[in-house]
Amino acid sequence: MKGISPKAIPKLIARDVRTVLHHAAIVIVLKGHSAEVRTNKNPALNVIAIIGPGNFVGRQFSKALLCEIGIGASRPYREANIKRGGKRVMKRHKWFTLSSTQYEHLASRLFKLLHAIAANRVATWKSGDRFFLSTTRHWHTKRQKKIVVYRDQSMEVPRGCRFSVSPADELLCADICWAEIHSPRVLRHLQNLARFIDRTLSQYRINGFVRSFQNLGFVKKIKTQLRAQLCISIAPHLLIEMLRHYPHGAKNRLFSDIEDMVFDLLVEDQALEIRELALAKRVLPHPASRVGETDIQIRNHLLQTERTGTSLSRRTRVYQHHIIFEVFAHKASEWATLYRKS
Repeated sequence: MKGISPKAIPKLIARDVRTVLHHAAIVIVLKGHSAEVRTNKNPALNVIAIIGPGNFVGRQFSKALLCEIGIGASRPYREANIKRGGKRVMKRHKWFTLSSTQYEHLASRLFKLLHAIAANRVATWKSGDRFFLSTTRHWHTKRQKKIVVYRDQSMEVPRGCRFSVSPADELLCADICWAEIHSPRVLRHLQNLARFIDRTLSQYRINGFVRSFQNLGFVKKIKTQLRAQLCISIAPHLLIEMLRHYPHGAKNRLFSDIEDMVFDLLVEDQALEIRELALAKRVLPHPASRVGETDIQIRNHLLQTERTGTSLSRRTRVYQHHIIFEVFAHKASEWATLYRKS
């Protein structure tokens, strides 16, 4: 708030409210325990704006911009151009957040709205609600003691709409992170990956090993595969979450070694800046009643490759100023019956 006069704050708050009322794609106005949803036909801001009473520096305001959610490529609170007239819509100020009472009354309706936006958008696409991805499958055979690679395997991948929210909206971010790690689709992926690693390394678990764990042949192959998947088919925070689904958990003889391998891999790729799991732990009680059937995937990590001379280095870029997430057109419980996994 440097450079802003205290006398100007009420005017700026009122200006932010007027801006989103006139230019936001969807406006949710909170009135007590009810909420009124308004839409603008030709919005300059492709965002969902939530307006309601809020407290700032000990002062109560009857109308304030409590939260913005960006739709698609739009980001909350950013300035934008008005297509007709060439004018600009000013940035809004992130001075307010939803109180826990406000959020609990609104959350269920908000997640249904996000799902409806995703379903409506996907329904207009000629390519439909899925695309086919050519992928490589790995399978460990105990008898032959090797990893068999099946190339050019077809996999159906669901499509959805991306949204973004400020990390300052912690209650909403916590529910988003919780919803992802409890998605049946994500759970199946993590459980399959954990079982594949345990099966591949089972000979070391049963017979033991003499050399350093990190230098064992199958361990190197597992690390190579995980490095190839990192930020493409599995986000760094989900790789850590996978450890919770490892067969027999901490009782597994190799669990501490697997844990070290995962963290070493994340350190090598500079992907250890993880906030999603911490947010998921700060979720309000009964998150399932708010999230409902919304299937969510966080898209907050981007793999970057940098060339230095003749060598290539990898690093993971994290979007610090926003939580970017994708909401799918299907319901979470329908995923297993709608999509072919192989």
